[in-house]
Amino acid sequence: MRVAKIISLIVLLIITGTGYGQDVFSDINTLTIPAEGKIILEIRTPQNLRCDILVETHAKNTVDIEYRKWARAKSLDRGKRFVNLIEIQLDDKSRDKQGLRLKVLAPTKAPWEGTDYGIGLDLDIKVPENFIINSHSSYGAIELIGPFKGTEVYNEYGSIEIENVKGALVVKASYSQVELLDIEGTVLIETQYEGISGEDITITDGPGIFETSYGPVNLKKIIGSVEAYTGYGPINVSDIDAGTGSIVLTTSYSPVKAENITGEIICKTSYGPINMENIRLTGGMSKIETKYAPINIAINNINDTQLLINNIYNSINVFFESDISAKLLLAVDEGGKIHTQGFSIKPITMDKTRLVGIVGDGRSKIELNIDGIGEINIKSK
Repeated sequence: MRVAKIISLIVLLIITGTGYGQDVFSDINTLTIPAEGKIILEIRTPQNLRCDILVETHAKNTVDIEYRKWARAKSLDRGKRFVNLIEIQLDDKSRDKQGLRLKVLAPTKAPWEGTDYGIGLDLDIKVPENFIINSHSSYGAIELIGPFKGTEVYNEYGSIEIENVKGALVVKASYSQVELLDIEGTVLIETQYEGISGEDITITDGPGIFETSYGPVNLKKIIGSVEAYTGYGPINVSDIDAGTGSIVLTTSYSPVKAENITGEIICKTSYGPINMENIRLTGGMSKIETKYAPINIAINNINDTQLLINNIYNSINVFFESDISAKLLLAVDEGGKIHTQGFSIKPITMDKTRLVGIVGDGRSKIELNIDGIGEINIKSK
């Protein structure tokens, strides 16, 4: 079994004027282990200890770790006792034969639990390029800066930042803000009470999933199919090219804003407005729906596809290119109105609440419905 080499340095810091009347004891150490034949680092930390994790790559064929254990307590002796209860292991006991393991241990019922003492661990980790990182933590910030061949991160509390991954990316968290940059591969992001942001992402092998319950979703410069879900936060996306794939944007109580997106679009909210500009529909049947707010959409290209837009208690405003070719099916409820401007329609059926007609050659199909109070406005750009 490989055993990590340990170099230890004890640093004692007395901090006054903290507002707590407490001292800080700090213990700094380094660990290193050979990484020949290894491609995975497993990181495991306990539930009752804050662990801030930074993982970067280096040119060496080793895994090197500098860590700082610290405790803020009423005395240095008590802080030292707390720190000495934390054990850090770096070995080859990974579940995978090609892996190494970093394991942090703390007592199940630690003496600092339920007190106002502060205790934590800062981990600065260096791994060979194109390693796979598998991290299971409960509390603390996580920052991963590649190039990595894949990452899998589970965390409860603390921000998560991941950069430069080419491979499978999985993040599952609860109270973690997730930020992604320069990703290529499969993507699955799930958090609950914070937001998700991503930029420069190429998604392969199925749609990229970005899901939260209460936070916003902000995505830009994405290639590939995307599914973004949130319950109470807004969705803002731009510069997404799904080709002939789909872009799914779903929320309940917040607005959706999209700019310069290409693909089959599925967008749904209930209480927030939908605003889209520079939209190109490339295949399938796009569906856009809300209930209590306006829908404003500017479409550059509908490309022989189908578009269905539904609203109940507000208006639908759609802007097309002047050379649009589509069959139009427009319907409002009693008291609603239909307005068209900027292109000629050959009517098939027309009355106060319904218009069916052909624009151009009628290659695409556009259906707009308002089931309650509202207006349909169609204009050419």
